[in-house]
Amino acid sequence: MRNMRLRKHLLGLIAVIAALVTMWFTLDRAIIYIVSRSYNLSIDYDGLKNEHFRHFTFKDLSAIDNRRGLGFKSGYAKLNLIGIKGLSAATCEFELHNVSLIKKGESALDRYGDIAGLVSAPFASRWRYKDVIGRVRLFGKGIVVEKFKAESEDIKLSLSGTILSDDTLTCDLIIYFSEALTGNIPEELSEVVLRNESNGWKSLSVKLTGNYRSPSIQVAGQMFRLNIKEVS
Repeated sequence: MRNMRLRKHLLGLIAVIAALVTMWFTLDRAIIYIVSRSYNLSIDYDGLKNEHFRHFTFKDLSAIDNRRGLGFKSGYAKLNLIGIKGLSAATCEFELHNVSLIKKGESALDRYGDIAGLVSAPFASRWRYKDVIGRVRLFGKGIVVEKFKAESEDIKLSLSGTILSDDTLTCDLIIYFSEALTGNIPEELSEVVLRNESNGWKSLSVKLTGNYRSPSIQVAGQMFRLNIKEVS
C-alpha cells in the first residue's frame, strides 16, 4: 500500500501543476466553470483581481482533481502570464502562500523508513507550505516545470522536469528535511541516501522517470536505483 500512496502523491503534485496552468484561461466564473468541467476540476475562490488578463490575484483559491480527490488550497495566489503563443503554448509564473494539499482518505501516519516514504513525504496534506513559487511552460506535447519550490517549517521541496501528454515524466526532485524530521529516519537509511545541509537540515536528491499511469515508476539517486510498483 505504501507504493500506491507514493504514486497517488505524485499524481497529486501533477494535478496541482495542471490546475495552475489551466488558470491562465480564466476570465470570470463562467470560464472557470467551463475549464473545471473540461479538466474535471473543482476550482473556487473568494476574490479575484486581474490586470489586462495577464496578472491574476486570487484570495482563498482552491483547485481539486475530482477523479482522484487531490488538489490544493491557497490563502493567496498570484499568477503572471509572461509569454503566450497561442492556446497550446504559454509560460506562467506563480506565487502561492499558506498552501495545503488536499488528499481524500489519506492516512495520518508519517513513515520515513524507506525511499518511497521519504519521496512521498512532501506531498502529505499535514504540511502547510508558507510559500510555493514556480514557473511552468505549456507546449503542445505537455508541461515543462522550469521551477517549483515549496517551503514549510520542517520540509522543503524543489522540482523541475517535463510531464508529457502521453503521461510520461522526467523530473528532478530535491527534498529537504529539518532536524526534527531526520530524527525519525533510520540511521542506516539516512547515512546512505541523505546529504548533510546547513543548520541540521538534510536533503534527498532523486530523479523520477516513467509513465505515472503504468504499474511502476523509476526512482534514482546517487547511490540507488529502484522501481516503485503499485501494489493492489
